[in-house]
Amino acid sequence: MQIELIYDTVFSFLPPKDLVTFAKVSRALRSAVFDYFGHAYAPHRLLSRFVQDVDAFRNLQARTATLISGLAALDFFKRSSHLSDTLELYVHFIHRREVVLWFAQRGYQFLPSDTQSQDLEYTVTEGLVQLNDMSYGIAGTFLFSKDGSEAATVRIIVAARGPMEVILRFYSTCMLNVISYEKAYCIFPRATLHENCALRNRAPEGVYIYSKREVEKYESRGITMMDEVDPAEQTRSDSSSTFALGWRWIDDGASWVIKLDTQRITTLPTTNEVSTPLRYDPVTISGFSLRFDTTRKARLQYTIIDGPTTKYSYVLGDQDLIEQLIDAVFCRSPVWDDK
Repeated sequence: MQIELIYDTVFSFLPPKDLVTFAKVSRALRSAVFDYFGHAYAPHRLLSRFVQDVDAFRNLQARTATLISGLAALDFFKRSSHLSDTLELYVHFIHRREVVLWFAQRGYQFLPSDTQSQDLEYTVTEGLVQLNDMSYGIAGTFLFSKDGSEAATVRIIVAARGPMEVILRFYSTCMLNVISYEKAYCIFPRATLHENCALRNRAPEGVYIYSKREVEKYESRGITMMDEVDPAEQTRSDSSSTFALGWRWIDDGASWVIKLDTQRITTLPTTNEVSTPLRYDPVTISGFSLRFDTTRKARLQYTIIDGPTTKYSYVLGDQDLIEQLIDAVFCRSPVWDDK
């Protein structure tokens, strides 16, 4: 048996934290671990179940700043053998038509809900007002299937302002995993991947997780849901805590960030028709603050930044930075106050 196959078998049982420690033993093991990371966390492994041309989809993702989240993103980080049957895509409002029609033009079947018209062009351009659910920051959703069944579906969630606003409203920290065209972010890796626990977020309770059946999908991945944490944990803000408190960036030291292979990405996002392409996905500029209220319940707090000088909406948790931006762009008030 080749040594690479032995390594892959052993590494598949180790959590990411142990793999990083293992890589420090020697140069040979470091090389083996990073080689394993390269294919264990390859975008094709996740996407090939849902799209036939993975490279074409990732270029669409790059130029529209579309994000992958939900159960499929959790399975990606957990290297799960029982992958989700739905790929959830979170799309900027201005790119909704391009993303939706990309799937329709490639033979995917639109599965309208009871309140949606079967006329996809009308629904994506004019019908969103009928689907408006601003309590979750959602303008509309579109469900597609490759063969008409629900065995492997693609759900497109159109954000009214920005995808990260929708994602940060998820009801639990184990859902806060995001994949852009260039990087994958696990925002609470210690809790989600090592301690297999999740803290309920005292925001509106979830985008799709309303039923016990949906919650069980996460619990079946070994996740234990928590309503509160030990008081001692509430005072810790370092990256070694289970739930790092205070204001955060999506790619800070408390997150686990995986750089993805972008060699086949040829189209990048731009801020306008004459600007040079961005060297990164706009989600990089995302921040929030995790706090506990007087009842020891968790709250994710952030401010939405958008206006005539920005192409996309952003979420930020750094109050000093927000105050500096107020004069430059239109600034919405915080989603939650500190009362």
